[in-house]
Amino acid sequence: MKKNILLVFLSLIVVTIFTVQVSAYSPHYLPGGKNYISSDNIIKVDETISTINPFLVKPYTDYTFSVYRDYFDGRDFLGSIYFYDNEDYLSEINYDNLTMISEGNYLYLTFKTPAEANYLAFEFRDNGTFVSGTELINVQLEEGTVMTAYEPYIQGTIIDTSSPYFIGSGTIISYFDQPITVAEIQNSLTAYDDIDGDLTSRIVIKSDNYSDNMQTLGSYTVVFEVADNSANTTEITINIEVVDVLAPVFSEVGVIQAVYPNVYTPEDIRLMMTASDNYDGDVSTNITLVTDNYSLNANVVGTYTMEFTVTDSSGNSVNRTQEIQVIDNEGPVISGTDNISVGYDQTLTVSAVKAGLSAVDNYDESSELEIILESDNYTENKNTLGNYSMRFSVTDSSGNKTTKTLTVNVIDAVGPIVYLNSSIIQVYADTVLSLSDFAKLLVKTNELDKEQDYFITIRYDSYSNFSTKPGTYHMYLDFMDGYGNTIAKDFQINVIDKSFDFLYIHEDFTDVPLPKLTPLAIISISIGGVMALSSAGIIIYKLQKKKKSI
Repeated sequence: MKKNILLVFLSLIVVTIFTVQVSAYSPHYLPGGKNYISSDNIIKVDETISTINPFLVKPYTDYTFSVYRDYFDGRDFLGSIYFYDNEDYLSEINYDNLTMISEGNYLYLTFKTPAEANYLAFEFRDNGTFVSGTELINVQLEEGTVMTAYEPYIQGTIIDTSSPYFIGSGTIISYFDQPITVAEIQNSLTAYDDIDGDLTSRIVIKSDNYSDNMQTLGSYTVVFEVADNSANTTEITINIEVVDVLAPVFSEVGVIQAVYPNVYTPEDIRLMMTASDNYDGDVSTNITLVTDNYSLNANVVGTYTMEFTVTDSSGNSVNRTQEIQVIDNEGPVISGTDNISVGYDQTLTVSAVKAGLSAVDNYDESSELEIILESDNYTENKNTLGNYSMRFSVTDSSGNKTTKTLTVNVIDAVGPIVYLNSSIIQVYADTVLSLSDFAKLLVKTNELDKEQDYFITIRYDSYSNFSTKPGTYHMYLDFMDGYGNTIAKDFQINVIDKSFDFLYIHEDFTDVPLPKLTPLAIISISIGGVMALSSAGIIIYKLQKKKKSI
């Protein structure tokens, strides 16, 4: 007598030759018919009807939930649908009679399950007495976006194997990077016989073209066989789909800095990025630009973004937002003299020095740059011979700071002379400067080397013939050293009138003739301090004991 053999699958498999049935309801079974709602999984508390356990559904699949109108008695019809990833809550949909569509005697709602969802639960308020105990009729959840006629729940024959993902009846989805093995599939099968009982231990693999292709995307099959003690056999074919569902991964690049005025093209940025895929390997060449708000702002300091995407051969894609910072790291340039010579009896103001400086920047306009005095040890020593400094700074809008230090030489060059950096000399009408005096003056200001001999050539002279007449004159000189190097110097000489108020001669020296003072001697006397009172308009020569007025 032929025996009936029962094979129960704990995987997603297809029953081919013999009938697989479930002895009791399980929320882990897909239904045998179109209606997913079993009365065995329904409970009513007061007016609320809800599922006892979340039940198995398909990810990212369209479903229609319909309710017979008798469940709506004029009050608001309220309900919720909950989605789970196994036992983990994902999201929910809240609905009422206003959000549902009315058709005939039914209200219905269509939705798509989330891609991560594989279980669903629901609840709604029953305002009538249309549920007797746990029997639920005219409430249906079915696949698709169209409501069809109500059908009772049919016990399922397909079981989920806890595979990471599944599609449709009879197919196991195996992840490329987490493949299910044939042994795992076989261990999920149970075989029964009416006479022999449990025959699970006798299940064998008849054919297998999947095991050698677990790392290759595609569709494969494994055929299992079981035989009873009477040699009656049954076969079942399991379809296995090897898929890649993981998106590629971008390598970390960090923030890209574009130093002004350098500009990157979108292709330059793309080539800085790399991506890899678990199946395809290096997919950097698949990177493409999606959006770009950097290129139009490449010459403006700031932070901008470009969005890229990369897709593998299985159609899995991922986007990446890349930050690009346009920065200015070049400081301004301060132009102007490095050395200023000024007489000890003259005052050089900070504003005058700043007026001789200018600043430019590679990014900011010159009008936006401010020259700031940072330190000054000249002003408090302006009447003391020596070298002092004034330091100025300029900071651009990017915070780049540049400093410049000027040396101020406070000098006492010759007689009552004021020598400014602009080559202006002020001298009294009774003091005549010779060529050697000009040379000594430049030695004092370190513009000529005191160890060198110079050959002096006059290029222009409107001073010598009028040296004792107040006015403004010019002397243009060339100083050539022994190596043939020439320094050209243009002087402006301001001759001013300064007469002696009196000359005091001691009475003991009335018979001693006064010495004749040459211009150089006057300069020497000035340097020695005899002219120290010149600013008071008084000169004293201590020559005789006898007092004589002039």
